[in-house]
Amino acid sequence: MENEVLPKLIEADLVVLVTSLYYYGINAALKAVIDRFYAYNHELHGGKQAVTLISGYGDDSAFASMKLYFK
Repeated sequence: MENEVLPKLIEADLVVLVTSLYYYGINAALKAVIDRFYAYNHELHGGKQAVTLISGYGDDSAFASMKLYFK
């Protein structure tokens, strides 16, 4: 991630994260990527916009935990 993805993330104006809803949470692969972002918070801040797309089945309550997670 540090050699290939991080330089592109730093240059990007917009970051889009996509996941399916798995038992009221995100999939493990995306969670691992987000966890690795924390080490680079100071480099990733600076006017970036982020969009999170979550697909799943259920009513609004099924997505409540995801709304809190990304807030």
